[in-house]
Amino acid sequence: MTEKEENHSENRKMLELLSHTALDFIEFSRNDNIYEYIGNQLLDFLGNSAYIILNSVDSRKMEATVEAVLGLGGFLEKLIAIMGRNPVGMTIGIDDTTPYYADGKLHLFEEGLYGLALKTIPHFVCASIEKLLGIRSIFLIDMAKQNQFFGTAIIFNRNEEPLRNQELIETFIKQASIAIQKRQAEQELHKSEAMFRELFSNMSSGVMVFQAVDEGDDFVFVDINRSAEESDKLSRNDLSGRRVSEVLPDLKSLEIFPLFKKVWKSGKAERCPEVEYSDGRKSGWRDYYIYKLPTGEIVSIYDDITERKRMEEKLLHRRKMESVGQLASGIAHHFNNSLCGIVNAAQLLQSPNRNLDEKGMKYTGMILESSRKAGELVEKLLVFGQKGDIPEADINLKEILSDTVELLTGTITKNISLSVTADHCSVRGDHTDIESAIINLCINACDAIDRGGEIRLTLENTALDDSYCAASSFDLKPGLFCRIRIVDSGRGIPAANLSRIFDPFFTTKEQGRGVGLGLSAIYGIVKDHSGEILVESSVGKGTVFTLNLPSVIPAS
Repeated sequence: MTEKEENHSENRKMLELLSHTALDFIEFSRNDNIYEYIGNQLLDFLGNSAYIILNSVDSRKMEATVEAVLGLGGFLEKLIAIMGRNPVGMTIGIDDTTPYYADGKLHLFEEGLYGLALKTIPHFVCASIEKLLGIRSIFLIDMAKQNQFFGTAIIFNRNEEPLRNQELIETFIKQASIAIQKRQAEQELHKSEAMFRELFSNMSSGVMVFQAVDEGDDFVFVDINRSAEESDKLSRNDLSGRRVSEVLPDLKSLEIFPLFKKVWKSGKAERCPEVEYSDGRKSGWRDYYIYKLPTGEIVSIYDDITERKRMEEKLLHRRKMESVGQLASGIAHHFNNSLCGIVNAAQLLQSPNRNLDEKGMKYTGMILESSRKAGELVEKLLVFGQKGDIPEADINLKEILSDTVELLTGTITKNISLSVTADHCSVRGDHTDIESAIINLCINACDAIDRGGEIRLTLENTALDDSYCAASSFDLKPGLFCRIRIVDSGRGIPAANLSRIFDPFFTTKEQGRGVGLGLSAIYGIVKDHSGEILVESSVGKGTVFTLNLPSVIPAS
C-alpha cells in the first residue's frame, strides 16, 4: 500500500469515527454522562496510553469543576489514595493566570502538574505523582466555541512518542464542544422551565392557559396552576385538551368569555375588573387580566375579590342605614314637637269649659286619634333611628312562636295553613321588640298570600363560624345562634326590590296600607340584638325570612 493510499485509508477511518461520534452526540439524553463519553473516546484515540481529566468551566463564577477522570491501571484509585478524596466533583477557583487556549488546538503544557495545579500543591508532591503515574507529558485542549471557553480536556501522556491522532482529537473536541454547549443550553432551558413552573404553580392568582379552536369561538385547556385548581375545584390532569364549553358551560354566557376571542384576534392585552362570575358550581366577583402569548395561547390571570366586594357592600349598606337612621331620627323629633302642639290644642278644645257641641267633640276626637297614629309612626322612626338601651331578659323564642301562631289563627280570615316546628331556644334582649318583629313578619306573610296558602315557622339552634360572620353584612360574632325562619307561599318579591325592602319608607303595599317602616324597624331590632336578618324570594314562589339571633347558651 502506498503512502497516499495509507493516508486515504486513515482519513476514511477518521471520518467514520467522527460520523459515529456525531450520531452519538445527537442521540445523547439529558441523563447521559457526556464527559465520560468524551474521555473514553479520547482514550480509544490514544491507544489507552494516557490518563484523561475533563473539567467544565463557569466563566461567570470563575470556577472549574472536575467532571470525569479516566485511565487504565486504576488511575482513579491511585489518585484517590494520593489526594485522600475523589477528585470528581471538586471545584477549583480560576483567575487570569489559569492556563487555557480557546482555539480548539492541542497544546503541550510544559509546567507540569505543579503549574497545572496553579502551584497550590507542593512541587515535590506533584513530581512524586508524575513519577508514580508514569506521566511523560501533559497536553491541554480547551472546549470552546466562538471564543467562549466552557471546558478543558487534560491528557496525561504515558508514552515517550508524540501524541497519536492529534488531528482526530482536535476535530472530535470541536464536536464535543458543540454537544456540551447544546447540553448547557438545554440545562439552562430546563432550569428556566422549572423556575417558570414553580412560579406558575405557586402564584396566589389563578392562572389558566387556553388554545383557541373554531376560530376563537371556543378554547381548550392547555394548563392551569394550583390556585386555579383550588378556587375552581378543577384537576389539572383532567383538563388538558378539553373544551371550555364542555368543562365550564356557563362561562360562555359571561362577559369575560368574549374577551378571550378579542384578545386572541387582536393580540392586545385586556384588563377586566370586577366581573361577576358564575359557572354553575360557584359564583362571586373576580378581577381578570388576559393576554396572548407569542405562541398563540391565551392566558387568563384572575383574583377572587368576592370577599372585598362583600366588605365594600357591607360598609356601603352600613353607612346608608346610619345616614337614613340619622335622618329618620331628626324627622321624628321635629314631627313629635309638632304633634305635641296639635294634641295639646285638641285636648284644650275638649276641656269642659269650652262647651263643645257634639260635632266639635267628634272632630277634635278625630284629631286626637290621627295624632295617636302619627305618634306610633314617630315611635317607629325613633326605633329605627336610635339604638337605645335594650332591657335585658331571657326570651323563650319557642313560646313566642307558639303564641304568634295562636294569635294569627284567631284573626286571619284567609284560607292559610299555619305550622310551627321549634326547638328549645332562648335569646337575651327586649321581649316586646322580638315578639313585635316576629308578629310583623308573620302579618306580612299573610298579606303576601292572596287566595290561600301556607306559612311555616321553624326555630332551631345553629352555629355560625368565623367565615360566615365575616361575610355577613351584620356585626356577628361566631358562636351559637337561634335561627328563626318564616316561610310563606305568597306572591314573592321582585328581584329589583329585594335590596331595598329594609329601607325606611319603602313599601310595595298599595296606598294607605303601609308607610314602609315595618321591615326597617324589624331590621333595627335585629341589629340592636346583635343578630342578622336575611330574605330570599322569587316572584310566584314565595318568600323566606331568616333571623339569626345570638343564643344565651355559650358556644362549647
